[in-house]
Amino acid sequence: MKINRKLAPIPLALSIALTGCIEVDDDSNDGVIDALNQQNTILAEQNQLLSDQVDNETFTVTFAGIVVNSGTDAPAANALVSVLQGDTVIVDGIEAVDGKFTVEGLPANSDLIILVSSTDESLLPRAFFVNTSSASGGNVYSDIGELSVSEPVDISFSIVNEASGEFITGLSFTGYSYSGEPGSTAFDYLHQSTYNTDTNQYDITLPKDLYVTLTANVDLDDDGEPDFDIEPSSVGSTSGSLLYLYQANTFEDEELVLTPSVDDVVEDKLISISLIDANGSIVEGAVFSMQGEEGIESTYNDAEEAYTVTVPFDGNVQLSMPSLTVNDTTYSSGYIWVNQSTDSSTGEVSLNIQTSGYDSNSYYTIADSDTVSIVLLAREVEAQSNLEVVTSSINSETFAYSVYYSEAVTLDESEALLSYNEVSITLGNESDSDSVPAGYTYINSNETSVPLALSEALNGTKQTLTPDAELTSNTEYTYTIGSVSAQSDEIDVEFYEDDYTFVTPVSGAEVFDINDVIIDNENHYSNGTIIVPENTAGQLSSVSDWSSSVYMYFPVSINTLNYLIISTTGYNEGGTPYPLSGQYAIVFDGDINISKSMALKVADNENVSNNANVNYVRGTSIDSGIFKYRRYMGVYASDNTASYQSTVTFSYEYQTLAGEQESGTITLPVQ
Repeated sequence: MKINRKLAPIPLALSIALTGCIEVDDDSNDGVIDALNQQNTILAEQNQLLSDQVDNETFTVTFAGIVVNSGTDAPAANALVSVLQGDTVIVDGIEAVDGKFTVEGLPANSDLIILVSSTDESLLPRAFFVNTSSASGGNVYSDIGELSVSEPVDISFSIVNEASGEFITGLSFTGYSYSGEPGSTAFDYLHQSTYNTDTNQYDITLPKDLYVTLTANVDLDDDGEPDFDIEPSSVGSTSGSLLYLYQANTFEDEELVLTPSVDDVVEDKLISISLIDANGSIVEGAVFSMQGEEGIESTYNDAEEAYTVTVPFDGNVQLSMPSLTVNDTTYSSGYIWVNQSTDSSTGEVSLNIQTSGYDSNSYYTIADSDTVSIVLLAREVEAQSNLEVVTSSINSETFAYSVYYSEAVTLDESEALLSYNEVSITLGNESDSDSVPAGYTYINSNETSVPLALSEALNGTKQTLTPDAELTSNTEYTYTIGSVSAQSDEIDVEFYEDDYTFVTPVSGAEVFDINDVIIDNENHYSNGTIIVPENTAGQLSSVSDWSSSVYMYFPVSINTLNYLIISTTGYNEGGTPYPLSGQYAIVFDGDINISKSMALKVADNENVSNNANVNYVRGTSIDSGIFKYRRYMGVYASDNTASYQSTVTFSYEYQTLAGEQESGTITLPVQ
């Protein structure tokens, strides 16, 4: 059934014909000119009308699916499918054939409801909240698969007050079996109970083969507290003021028992706390406060050498103690929990004492009484400062680093560091005095510091670290600030928030040139000649000049680009051209999408110890220690030589950060 009709398309020739107007030259024939001007006006109006028609052309969505009876897992008989948009019916009662249905002409990019019912009430109506996709490019066909529905079943159950034995009336049970993310009309598809005064049961019709959970508000007096509770089980449970009945569609004249809620009994309980240090001396100056109740806190009793606090006790209470400093000794903050429990077999009531933040016993049980005495061993800790890092910033030109603190601080020069990791390569035959054995190459990383100048501003709250030497381009540096101390308390504090890592930009002299790109198969040969014929122990390499995986190597100058797109078109192997299709966003929006590796020019039988944990590649023609960005090309190839052609062709397009654009096609040899 089609709901919307598309506007007829405009013939191309007519569209082109109406886009122009008749050119009129000013001459002495005024009558002709007026007529032509009127004709121009008519043509313009017709053109606008047809243009509006094209702009308003509406594409639609077609849904196809199958209605399945969840009780038999077979196509449902006598199913009817309707479609609603909110409360508006846009497709009414399509009869499914062997469960299958197709609905055409649905609005695109819309929230809809598919309502499945039946011609003979053999199926309980079920709503499916769905969304249609966009159809900006043309009509869309979507197979939405199975829509599971069920036969109806009439359920009856009673609710009994355990205390009085009477039936509980006045409850309203609701449940839902709709599918999908419900919209504003979800309440139209709820299953709602009724109460039968003759049977004292709640009656409700539910889908027989779809699990439905019923809920009811058991706060009958609207005081914000539930009036009944149920023993949690697979049948039901309560949460807050709501009663949940699980899988209610399986009930068979159930009789459910609810327990009337009993208000917690609140009694005053006196808690006496002795806080001592490691020598057994009383620690004065502490405050114990009741959590969740303002104004209830302890007082110190000199005679008893204890802190006392009277709390309203309903079975559990929590007290907190902030950290405190006494005679230059700082003690940890702490918590006390007192929970009442009853032995189900003896009826004996006891109190469970649990503590945190103290060096005394953290859990024990005592007999319940009106007065609770607790002894705590205070835990000594390092003094805590209220100093905080507010923010930090770096000057992109001078690389000066500024940190703002919450109050004036003291920063010693020895606690400030600017460093970078300098990678070194040591060959086994490089020197007789190093510890690198022949046949081995070591890659090491040494932390190198940069001299700094320190300054402060804003009354000591702003600390600035400025490099006192020129930084190397395209290098990662890290500012590290050790401990600082607030001038108010002189407590040393270390923050991770005031450390900062950055990478210096490439040199201004660096200019990207597409001809600097290298194609290399990393096979330890170049132009048919082995690159390093023996290792540092003098042992000859046995590597052969074979085909190998081809990689593109880009210079660090790609850091000066806004984007670089490479599209491979083909490669030539031994004079035979082959297609090679691939597109790579090497740089996009100023971000480089490939990793950087260091070249290591050593023989294939050299043992390499990478103590610097850097990415390195050997087997290339690139000199050792040079960093390049590397990208796999998805092809195997041999070296290009005078007698054997091996090349890769690709197109490129790039834009510099200054906005200059270049594009073209280039063929490069495989090295």
